Amino acid sequence: MMRVFIAGLRLSSLFIVALVSNFVHAKSENDKTLVFSDLERKRIMSLSPLPPPPVDVSNQYVDNEQAIQLGRTLFFDTKFSASGTMSCATCHNPKFG
Repeated sequence: MMRVFIAGLRLSSLFIVALVSNFVHAKSENDKTLVFSDLERKRIMSLSPLPPPPVDVSNQYVDNEQAIQLGRTLFFDTKFSASGTMSCATCHNPKFG
């Protein structure tokens, strides 16, 4: 689990570097195409694809449809925020895992 977290941090760091390099390496003011050096490309590609996450043997509800539905309901419920207007999904897009 820690390896996946560290790999995610490394990937996040490279993403930030990529965003910054967009401004440094842009061909012109109108061209926002990212241009990576060979070393940058090699570093980015060394992180992909990430291995699948390890199986959590302590999760006894992984295949329980009722537990899955409860999780979805809670994830999109706004009642748990201080203002009652935000859910987990407000910031965490489920499409991105």
